[in-house]
Amino acid sequence: MKRRHAESKRDRHANNDGDRVTMYNDGSSSIRNDGSDVQFEAKESTVLEGGESVSRGSDGSPTASETAANGGTMSTTLDANGGGVDDGQRA
Repeated sequence: MKRRHAESKRDRHANNDGDRVTMYNDGSSSIRNDGSDVQFEAKESTVLEGGESVSRGSDGSPTASETAANGGTMSTTLDANGGGVDDGQRA
């Protein structure tokens, strides 16, 4: 499911807010791991302290994925779209 938001940014956070993936409507994004900024390029990935896997698509849009204790998964992709940010979620 993809939703469009008119806000200037969208966040996905975990690990008591120490891990955060943010997408801004200008196309830039930031990733924080346990309170520190993380830098990596398109088509690369990393695992954050809270256990979420974060990757960047070929266009640089970040995707955060996590697996629950019962084996279920949830994945969120954030991408800029005009004056807002879309978030696509898959469970």
